[in-house]
Amino acid sequence: MPGQPTILGTQLAHLSGACKGFVTAGWDFVFPPACVACGGELAAPRSDSTCQICAECRQKLSVHALHPSCLRCGAPVGPYVDRQRGCQECRREPFAFKTVYRLGIYQESAIKESVLRGKYIGGQPLLTSLAELIWEYAGHEMQAAQIDLVVPIPQHWRQRMFSRHHAPDVLAEAWGRRLQVPVGYPILAKVRKTQKQAHLSRTERHKNQHQVFRVTRPAMVKGKTILLVDDVLTTGATAHSAAKALRGNGAKLVVVAVIARVLGQR
Repeated sequence: MPGQPTILGTQLAHLSGACKGFVTAGWDFVFPPACVACGGELAAPRSDSTCQICAECRQKLSVHALHPSCLRCGAPVGPYVDRQRGCQECRREPFAFKTVYRLGIYQESAIKESVLRGKYIGGQPLLTSLAELIWEYAGHEMQAAQIDLVVPIPQHWRQRMFSRHHAPDVLAEAWGRRLQVPVGYPILAKVRKTQKQAHLSRTERHKNQHQVFRVTRPAMVKGKTILLVDDVLTTGATAHSAAKALRGNGAKLVVVAVIARVLGQR
């Protein structure tokens, strides 16, 4: 019958698949997969994960992932803290986002090194693997949030001109694939260039980020639950400003995902 595979065609398809499998196995034998964090030998990844991080690095990177954390800002908390109300890091902050998913604490050397390496040329595989690692710990919570759209924190157009890649974009792509929802690049724009946040006080950070984001396509965010993506959350000033812009244009809810949470920057 026309349009149906022939026996020969089916056999050739099976043979092609087998050949590809042999080639892949041979390549991995000659050039074993390496951990994108340390360069060491990588054991076979889980069948449902593309995380290329070895067991030793996983342990270092995820030391805080299973510990209780503040649901509002991602800071680690003790067993008796009301995680819904917030912790000493954020209790007085009127955040426009509801919660934060994160892997670890920025002050941990392994996390800090990975975040910094992810920003430079060749950092995309590491960022993608970090996104996969966070998914392993927080993916069920992201799915439960019923996210409709993933939006990375954008760069100012002048910064984009000199950037090979933008870490939040890489993370957003990975989580968009996992959630099977669109990634909205043209939805949020940074309308003015801001000062570097590193040496600013909490008050200066909020002032620096005031009304710095603009929603360019309001119809795409109206009524949506949005995952807002950045690589690091410090005081929450940047995420708050972006979430405020999204909520002001009709977004139903904004949640945040980052690699790391910085502590002690109130």
